[in-house]
Amino acid sequence: MKSILIIGNIGRNADLVTMNDGTQKMRFSVAVSGKGDNVTWFGVLARNQERLLPYLTKGKQVFIQGDMTAELYNNQISLNVYADRIELCGGKEESKEEDTNTF
Repeated sequence: MKSILIIGNIGRNADLVTMNDGTQKMRFSVAVSGKGDNVTWFGVLARNQERLLPYLTKGKQVFIQGDMTAELYNNQISLNVYADRIELCGGKEESKEEDTNTF
């Protein structure tokens, strides 16, 4: 069995897609930073993770574990992860309340 572990930032909000066999899967993209300005993009597909859909928004950091495939598409390599495990990383977002105190 092969498995990949990645931590990166979501590049587009997650959405649900209906596959050819009628099942629904969640999909989104993740950018993983490397040395220098090198960024590797992964397409992520997951099933049975729909409860996370509202939280998987652009810019959020996530941990992904799953099976990876590489395919050649339009002369470019497409990296895809079929996620078995998805976890949100980082702390709570800070609220952006305006300071209403006057001095």
